[in-house]
Amino acid sequence: METVHDTDVVFETVAESGLRATIGKCMMDFDAQVPRRLQEETRQSLDESVAIRARWDGAANGRLHAAFAPRFAVSCSRELLEAVAGLSDQHHALVHTHASESREEIAIVQQQTGARTNIEYLARVRLASPHLCAAHCVWVDDRDQQLLADHDVKVMHCPGSNLKLGSGIAPVTEMRARGITVSLGADGAACNNRLDMFEEMRLAAVLQAMRNEPGSLPARDVVWMATRAGASTLGLEDEIGSLEVGKRADVIVIDRDRPHLAPGPDPYSTLVYAVRGSDVRTTVVDGELLVDEFTPVRVDRAEIAVQAREAGLALAKRAKLV
Repeated sequence: METVHDTDVVFETVAESGLRATIGKCMMDFDAQVPRRLQEETRQSLDESVAIRARWDGAANGRLHAAFAPRFAVSCSRELLEAVAGLSDQHHALVHTHASESREEIAIVQQQTGARTNIEYLARVRLASPHLCAAHCVWVDDRDQQLLADHDVKVMHCPGSNLKLGSGIAPVTEMRARGITVSLGADGAACNNRLDMFEEMRLAAVLQAMRNEPGSLPARDVVWMATRAGASTLGLEDEIGSLEVGKRADVIVIDRDRPHLAPGPDPYSTLVYAVRGSDVRTTVVDGELLVDEFTPVRVDRAEIAVQAREAGLALAKRAKLV
């Protein structure tokens, strides 16, 4: 989920990077508390999202896909959500939203809609479907979990973000026990900072150990969440997520010679509890080498860091923070 404007720039940059991504323009037509520039008209938001999908879905040799991305129920009108449900059904397109991240969010949705919970409201507006990818789902009770399972909604667990924002700990083991597909995410930089999927794997495992007992979310299952479940969430399980003949060549190679990875007798435990993102020696996407000997091939990481600092300072000045 990108911001409300300039999503084409994100697609252009990801296309140049060689990465695979499913991207959606943030849709937000019902939130008077955000800056005026981020307040959309319903029709405009829908039309722009459809136009972006027409321009980018299937681009870059199929590496890029476009989703519909209503931010969350609090900042989207019922009209918008119902329209997105119809578009998703019509185009067989993914929908990405945030749901049941905090208790305050659920209380607002109850007040605004009369629905018992966020998940119940998403079902009412016909968004609950196999195409829906719902981030967080921290506060989902038994009835919510059954709704998620019945509609085959995909849940994206973002433990690092949930901890930084103090949102809570999602009932991952219970959702998986019901057959719900639970993958892993990081959420945005502002509410995570690190965006390290190995860190998210480790947090997912240790948080469920705290909620239940050690080993309640085994390392092998966490690796599954980060790979095959992620592919299923994106509707790409026939293309990526595992090393099989006929699938796309999306592969990473980890340097096992790092001291903190020794002795590493159990590869699953090592991946989840010891590996860091900086241990990735090689990255291949769609058969193309993108990182070689820890160095990006297509981009200059030093230049990116300089540009990020300059842009951050310019933003802070515009916001009169410095």
